[in-house]
Amino acid sequence: MSVPARGRVLVGTVPAVRARSRVAFLPGVGGLDPAWSLSRAVRVVNGLVSTGGARVGVTRLVETAESLGVRTRVPVGRLPWAERARAGLALTLAREATLFVLDDPFRGATDVALAQRVAGALEDAGARGALVVSSGLPGWRADAPLLDLGGRA
Repeated sequence: MSVPARGRVLVGTVPAVRARSRVAFLPGVGGLDPAWSLSRAVRVVNGLVSTGGARVGVTRLVETAESLGVRTRVPVGRLPWAERARAGLALTLAREATLFVLDDPFRGATDVALAQRVAGALEDAGARGALVVSSGLPGWRADAPLLDLGGRA
């Protein structure tokens, strides 16, 4: 990121406001009202697009949530913690972004089958042309590990 003399903030050569609309972070669902379902959350998130976030594709959200075993019509507060973590991942990956910054996307994968579904969802995001940057991703799954601390933090 650079700051030119005129005060405009650029990410590379792109104005930061436009670049921000193409980036999605993994916030989880902790900030959502526990009475909201994931379907309701989509309407709220898309209502906040004017703040610069990437829009959420409703069809993509339903497909991703179903592939991750998340119930989209159950209030978030009633979901078990692992399903809640996967709901946050589904909400993030449904965004129309070109860069996904994810902190431990496998957090809600409680068994091997769910871990494979999460890996598939990440691969789908990459197939759409998005760059996926993740912490907690097993090194053997990464195309290009940036830093390997050998299990040390």
